[in-house]
Amino acid sequence: YVATNECPPFLEFKYGTGVIESLYVVPTAYLNEIVQNGNAFAKAMTADGYIRIEATGIDATGKTTTTATMYLYDGRTFAGWRKWDLSMLGEVKRVEFRMYEGEVEGGLRVDSTAEYPNFPNYFAIDNIAVSHWLAFGNPTQFCRKFLAGVVLIFLAMLFVRCFLEFGAQTLQSHSADYLTKRLCDKN
Repeated sequence: YVATNECPPFLEFKYGTGVIESLYVVPTAYLNEIVQNGNAFAKAMTADGYIRIEATGIDATGKTTTTATMYLYDGRTFAGWRKWDLSMLGEVKRVEFRMYEGEVEGGLRVDSTAEYPNFPNYFAIDNIAVSHWLAFGNPTQFCRKFLAGVVLIFLAMLFVRCFLEFGAQTLQSHSADYLTKRLCDKN
């Protein structure tokens, strides 16, 4: 539960980035009870009320990609679990969720300006579909770095082999020259 949207709940890739294609969202039973009947702290939602969730994508550099919106309640009705397409957020490091409530006034949706929400900010998510999960960042850069490392290792091994072979031949030829010279000098 978050009373304000200053520190929103989030989903985050621990390693790298990815695309959250979709997830399923539903209000919790507690939120639904208060929307329908109210309680000592909150009045029931009116027929003109709404609760919406915004999902904001944050990329690997900390910049906002875009925001997707879903109405959890539009009036006092909800349709149970609903699939929410978040692919428009693109490749993200994290997705932050914020809830807003308000009422329709003069045909326009007007968010509440109250400091604290009337309704608890509870919703449930499930079946998170992820694609393009990049644990090593950009795959092209990763492949280039990997191949460059392989090439460097190969060149180092080739250099060592050539050095050892050349060094051994040089040592043998110098030893043979030295022995020949010593034997010739004695005669």
